[in-house]
Amino acid sequence: MKRSVWMLAAALLWLGSVSQVQAFEKGAELPDVTINKKGELRIDNDRISYAPWGISEAKAGIPKIVFHIPARMSSQSIIDPMTDRLEAEDFAEDRFQAITVVNLDDALWGTAGIVASELEKNKRKHPEATIVADDGSRALKAWGLQRKATYFILLDAEDRVIHSHEGQMEQTDIEQFIKLIKEQLDQADAA
Repeated sequence: MKRSVWMLAAALLWLGSVSQVQAFEKGAELPDVTINKKGELRIDNDRISYAPWGISEAKAGIPKIVFHIPARMSSQSIIDPMTDRLEAEDFAEDRFQAITVVNLDDALWGTAGIVASELEKNKRKHPEATIVADDGSRALKAWGLQRKATYFILLDAEDRVIHSHEGQMEQTDIEQFIKLIKEQLDQADAA
């Protein structure tokens, strides 16, 4: 009995990893999702509001990186090296877009208000940033992601997956992303 339970658990884990790999298959489109419970943070005259968001809302015709993160303080330390590197590159807003989708369902109990406050603070600090509050795990479910995990997803100008990474990145991983972004921008310049 124990062996069959273990085999079933292993099969389910394998199936879960297959769906995740399929969601990020190179050249595939990232499945669209509509996040209408919370959504994209917008700022107008220092007032924050929320608007429905989906990947189809992203800027058309330019490469983009999507950060999908759990609403936990530890997520910041995971994405900081990549966001710092992107800021150092200073890619033009009209040529490259960074999108952060925060899964609010992954917040620790009782911290939702703190998370919302931090998101609003970040939006005020970076009004050009695309920050999305997902209060229903819609992106996580649509993209076949695991709870409490951090994902980096690089899309080309047609919103097809170029490269992805789960979890903490090494410097070589970050440089691979930067190299791929520059290649996409060079292709756009050559066209």
